[in-house]
Parts: sequence; structure tokens; C-alpha cells
Amino acid sequence: MEFIELTESQYEAFVATHKYRNFLNAAAAFKMKKENGFMVVYVGVMEKGKIIAASGISLIPWKRFFTYAYCQRGFLLDYHDMVLFRFFHKHLIEFCKKYRVVYITCDPYVTYRERDGNGNPVAGGYCHEYIMTAFRQLGYIHQGFTTGFVPDQQVRWAFVLDLMGHDEESLLKQMDNQRRRCINKSLKQGIKVKELKIEELHIFMKLMDYAAKTRCFTKLPKSYYEQRMRYLKDDAKAVVAYLDVNDYLERMNTQLVKEEEALHRIESALPENINPQKMQKKRDMHIERIQTICKHKDNALALQSKYGDTVMLAGAFYIRYEDSLVYLSAGAYDEFRTYNGSYAIHWYMMRYALHQGIRRYDFYGISGDFSAHAVDHGVFAFKKGFGGVVEEYVGVFEYPLRKHLYRLLKNSE
Repeated sequence: MEFIELTESQYEAFVATHKYRNFLNAAAAFKMKKENGFMVVYVGVMEKGKIIAASGISLIPWKRFFTYAYCQRGFLLDYHDMVLFRFFHKHLIEFCKKYRVVYITCDPYVTYRERDGNGNPVAGGYCHEYIMTAFRQLGYIHQGFTTGFVPDQQVRWAFVLDLMGHDEESLLKQMDNQRRRCINKSLKQGIKVKELKIEELHIFMKLMDYAAKTRCFTKLPKSYYEQRMRYLKDDAKAVVAYLDVNDYLERMNTQLVKEEEALHRIESALPENINPQKMQKKRDMHIERIQTICKHKDNALALQSKYGDTVMLAGAFYIRYEDSLVYLSAGAYDEFRTYNGSYAIHWYMMRYALHQGIRRYDFYGISGDFSAHAVDHGVFAFKKGFGGVVEEYVGVFEYPLRKHLYRLLKNSE
């Protein structure tokens, strides 16, 4: 075996075949790191002319003279093979010393324990404790089985829907009643969804501004999304749902005509009907529907007067990587919640994933706290309603090269 520095193309080719690949350890992610001013290197192990292990490394400055090495969603190797892991680790340390690295940190894209859709461990399911043992044997310090959202760390918990074997009908059927009802309502309302061009990102950013203020989180800058759209092209999508008010009013008028015609038929037949009580109930039902449609029309006309013919409802940002579609961030205006814009986006993107042959619809980060008091209880319930399972990743490991400086750094955090 030989430890070598890889070219970007060598690394990219290896990642594309590895089972632990993720959009965060793809070469494109490291290219963006490099554009943001970080030094990036690729290392690997070669055996008989074939790469058998690799990692991208971002070297992040600390205290002017030192760095720490971040192997995001790495390492890419077979953790069952301790001979390989030891060899990789030994030479990685020697490699990092020339860059005055204080410590190495990595957060492998490897699940720890199999869990169901409620977050409970699956009886008889897998538990990848051997990975924890492998890291500990080499002196890595596990940063804990954390819950919540830890600043400056990748998500440790996610919610993922497997699309394999599904078509549109079966996908809708396995959702809970609320998700299915809201999707069908958005279709009936004619809510439209479109993908934004990079020069239209300001529309999405307004939604994110609103979400950051009302949900109390720190939003990512516009440059973050622009960069991903530049590098990933069609694999990065900013998507918005909107109400076309004129189209909506036409739909309401069509429904209104149908209800009024039905009401007229019932009222005409009512005097001669042998079961007037049953007909009266039907009459009341159609009157109620007419009143509801008129209310919807009035609301839409008020929105048109205030916002114009097009009303933005919700937005989301997605990244496609290999067989996954990742729901990275989103925002929606509470004022327009009844139009189900978020549901329209999810259904649009799920259909896109099905038609593209994408296997995983990744709802991305959740806290891992499944109690009723969790900070993201509502968000988790929303994601869970579409179907899927919780994925728990092994977490963050750190290896100190300069133990004194490492303690200083950790104590200063």
C-alpha cells in the first residue's frame, strides 16, 4: 500500500464509486471550499494501481501559525479493514504535520443505529459499533451522540424517504392523511411551482429572510446559494411555489358554476321529492360550498389588490447528488399557509425525483430529540408525515496532533 496525494480528478472518480459518498465530500464541495479561501488537498491509499481509500481535507487556519484539518463527511474507506485504516491514519498524521495541524476532525457519512420513522431503534436492526471501536483504537475522541443542532457541525440526524419501488400513486398512498390531503388541495387550488434562475435568487432570499426572522435561525447568505448554483448547475435548485391569482379565480368561478347548477337542480326537485329531509341536507351542503368558494374568491381578490397577480407562497433549495435529492433549506410565508405552497413544492420535487430515477428523498436535518418538547417537534412531524425513516450518523471524531494546543483550542470554544 502507498499513501499518496491525489489529483482532484482521481479523488472525484473514487468518490463516485464509494458507498459513503455524500454531496459534502464530493469534489465540488471542496472546490467551493477552495474558492472561499481554504487550502484543500486530497489524499488516498493506492494498492496495485487502484485507489482503496481517500479523503478530501480543508486546512483551516488557527492562531496565525497553525491549522486544523477538516475531512468533511470522510474518511472514505472500509472501516472493517483495520489494516487499511491504521495505514491510512498513520500516514495522514505524518502528512498533516507539515501543515502544522493541531488536530484532525472528521464526521463520516455512516449511519450508526437503524431506526424507524419515529426515531426508535429497530429491533434486530444494525448497529455499527465496530466503527466507533475502530476510531477509538486509533486514539480518536468521539464528540458524543449529540442531539439538537450543534453549531459548525454537520447534521447528525436526518429523515430520509426511500423512493425505490414507488410511483406517484403509491407514494401518495403511504403518506399520512394530512400530507395527502394538503397535496391534493394544492393541486386543486392550482398552486404553481417553478425553478428559479440564478438571477432570480432574490425571490428565494426574501422567503429565507422571513423564515430567519420568524423561526429564529441564522440564514445563509445569498452567495452560498449562488455558489452552489454556479458549481452544481442543474443539480442545485431554488424552487418556489406561487399563487397565480387570475388562474385561481377562474378555478373558483368554474367550481362556483358547478355548485350553483347543482343547487338549482336540487331546489327544483325539492317540492316533488319523496325524501325532502335528505334533499334539504344536500341543499345545505351546496349552499355551504358556495359560501366557501365566495369567501376564497374574496380572499384572492384582496391578495391581488395588495400583492398583484402573482403571490409567492414558499421556497426551498435542493441539491441533487448521485442517487439522493437533498432538501437543504426552506421558508414559507405564514400569511399564505392555507394555499399549501410547501406541500406543492415537495410533491413537485418528489415527482421530479421519481422521473429521474433518484432513490433517496433526503429531508435532511432533524434534532434527534423525538419528544413533544423538542425545538423542531413541528418540523419533524411535518417530515415524518411524508413517510420514511430516521437516519442517525456516527458523529464527529477528533484526533489531537498537538495535545497542549488542542486543549487550549477546545477550552477557548
